[in-house]
Amino acid sequence: MDEIYDTLAERLVPTAASGTNTSLTHIVGLAGPPGAAKTTVALEVAKSVNKLWPQKASGFASQVEPPESAVVLPMDGFHLYHHQLNSVEDPKEAYARRGGELLHSYHISCF
Repeated sequence: MDEIYDTLAERLVPTAASGTNTSLTHIVGLAGPPGAAKTTVALEVAKSVNKLWPQKASGFASQVEPPESAVVLPMDGFHLYHHQLNSVEDPKEAYARRGGELLHSYHISCF
């Protein structure tokens, strides 16, 4: 699998590293059904991008230490409606933890 993650990173890095405007942000999204390993893929590709970044980036951007050019922003729970979040045991905590693993443990039915 590492070869696949590295291949994905090698396709992403040149696009981001070739730009002369260092304030540009590139966002890459992953879509798939629950349990499809989107988070795993995102974490591994981000790790590969950070490994490649110093080799491919030009100028000051290549000197970032440690190279944290790629980060993962989890979106778990953001797909849930407010009435679903309100139905869990601790709604206040559910709202506060949107984007975190806490919401993986909630089994919420949508009717």
